[in-house]
Amino acid sequence: LVGTDGNLYGISNGLENGTYGVVFQLSPSNGQWTETILLDFDPHAPPIDLGQDRYGNLYGSIFYEVFTGIKSGSGFDFIFLGYPIGTLNNLLVDAEGNLYGTALYTGSGYYDPFIYKARFNNDLWSFQYLDSLNYQSFPAGGTLALDTTNGNLYGTTNGCGTYNAGTVWQLSP
Repeated sequence: LVGTDGNLYGISNGLENGTYGVVFQLSPSNGQWTETILLDFDPHAPPIDLGQDRYGNLYGSIFYEVFTGIKSGSGFDFIFLGYPIGTLNNLLVDAEGNLYGTALYTGSGYYDPFIYKARFNNDLWSFQYLDSLNYQSFPAGGTLALDTTNGNLYGTTNGCGTYNAGTVWQLSP
């Protein structure tokens, strides 16, 4: 991810610096790159995805929740949402910092794939359940796309459809 400040940002799912995944920053300096670890994760929550809004704030997901890194001086203050459960690698961040994603489990812990929208504003997370996906679908490994002209959200599943080979879905406002 090329940041709004010209730095590179990314995630590592592997064991690095004694952690089980990190959010890192690479900054150019005198023709070389300097790595800074911004956040590390415990063994139950390796990072899955990372995005950035136009203000330079970072957004990401781990298996059981989404997080934000609010730009603060030369660093970031990280805050976790605590929901949704079973977040997948389909995180989309729009220019205003709205997060769109898919998850596998509802708050009650039942398998029920769904599409969500989350927003961090004034030190609070808000969460909106947008729609459910067929219980036989598995919305992992796909991509989300937002049509900013009409607000349609598009995504894919790994299950359902002809021969259980997956589907492309559209959610309209």
